[in-house]
Amino acid sequence: MRWKIETNDRVGMVLDVLKVFSDAKLSIDVMEVKPREIFLKFKYPNPEIIKEKLLTEKDILNIEEIPLLPVEKKEKQLVEILETVSDGILAIDQYGKITRINSMAEEILNLKGKEVIGKDVGDVLNKNVPMLTTLRTGEDYDNKEMSLIINGRRVHYITSGRAIKGDKNQVLGVVATMKDMGKVREMVYSITQPKAITFEHIIHHSSVIGDVIELARLAAISHSTVLIQGESGTGKELFARAIHWTGPRKDKPFVPINCAALPDTLLESELFGYQGGSFTDAKKEGKQGLFEFANGGTLFLDEIGELPVHLQVKLLRVLQEGKIRRIGSNEETPVDVRIIAATNRDLKEMVKQNQFRKDLFYRLNVIPINIPPLRERLEDIILLAKYFLEKYNLVTGKKIKGFAPETLEIFKNYHWPGNVRELENVVERAVILTPENSLIKPHVLYIEKENNLKTSIEIDENKSLKAQLDMLEKKILEEVLKKYKTTRKIGKVLGLSHTGVQKKLKKYKLETEVYKNGN
Repeated sequence: MRWKIETNDRVGMVLDVLKVFSDAKLSIDVMEVKPREIFLKFKYPNPEIIKEKLLTEKDILNIEEIPLLPVEKKEKQLVEILETVSDGILAIDQYGKITRINSMAEEILNLKGKEVIGKDVGDVLNKNVPMLTTLRTGEDYDNKEMSLIINGRRVHYITSGRAIKGDKNQVLGVVATMKDMGKVREMVYSITQPKAITFEHIIHHSSVIGDVIELARLAAISHSTVLIQGESGTGKELFARAIHWTGPRKDKPFVPINCAALPDTLLESELFGYQGGSFTDAKKEGKQGLFEFANGGTLFLDEIGELPVHLQVKLLRVLQEGKIRRIGSNEETPVDVRIIAATNRDLKEMVKQNQFRKDLFYRLNVIPINIPPLRERLEDIILLAKYFLEKYNLVTGKKIKGFAPETLEIFKNYHWPGNVRELENVVERAVILTPENSLIKPHVLYIEKENNLKTSIEIDENKSLKAQLDMLEKKILEEVLKKYKTTRKIGKVLGLSHTGVQKKLKKYKLETEVYKNGN
């Protein structure tokens, strides 16, 4: 039974009400007092008897039965709010005991609320959770990444916490919010995702590129690994994005990384993440890698041929088992990621040279896609040039009318070693350098003829074949050194590994030339 008793405001009013219940030998479960109002919750089979006695008391004006006391109504509203929000919410008191947990937190933490209320949060979660630090220090925290094993399952979430303080600034408890890391990734991707690219965005007339698109469309509808091969600038990433956006993972992240752009150690931590404290300058809470960020989506590994051998082993393991292990951790995390790899190198030849693992090559080469160079799709050159002209007219705000006939003739006859990327750069430069309302003339193209490496061979009858081949090899290295400066670039040009280049340079005492150039 719950009552609202309306009264006049005078001293002793509450005592008068309590006396009536005391005389009837009744206990009150809950009493809440406000100005001119007394709220009661009690059990009694004949409430009308008590009601009659109360109404005979001085200054009691009215008694009304109510469904909930104000405090119960607030509690119910709070519970509804906690269950409505999309975040998990966990609260502890000044002793570290769990006082509240909403259903979202139960789901994120793999817990049942009824089983953990009243238990120590350090025992339920972990002794190092930031809530306990806040309980000791009173300092709030934001966006801490947590990865814990709870009831046999790894839970991964982002959490922020606030201290609950009393009038004297004493810490009375802590309340924390949390988001599942998978939800965080989806939210980040929904905000940062680039414009969708489909096969309709690939400009072409030629049948040779049309055949490649048809093959890529078939590849897109599966979850299989794709290996895209082609020269630099042919549009390998464009195809990778189109495959992702046309496939079943289009609503999940597309995460690209260039395997040649980062040092080996940084590349490993970027791909696989690391456990907190794994190395100097590592984040205390650790960091997720791109495999985890791309979970459910696609990871695009550009320039896969540059992947170091020890990372080739780790990538092979992910492809075989669908699990990753962070640097410094012994625990494995399941990931569901589609791999699209790309390279401008001959991986088969690299396998023969023991520069690329054979087993990884066959794992990647499930669906091979070879993109032809621009010189093999002549019908597309003018079409692409006009497309880029329209694009950079918009970008620059200019109105370049088109291309002079002699310019188009140069486009058709040029070898385009940089492929579509080079063509785009040439058109962009030409638009900038061409006067308004004019045609693009050849003099603003600045297309250079290819500098092929030419080395004269002089036969010396007094030297053996090996000695003369050594002289030729040294000469080639000296010429390449002048142009490419670093061992990595030299290796790429000559088809040698980094170690192979170093051995050759040492053999002919050319290391100092590399060091001068800042390798």
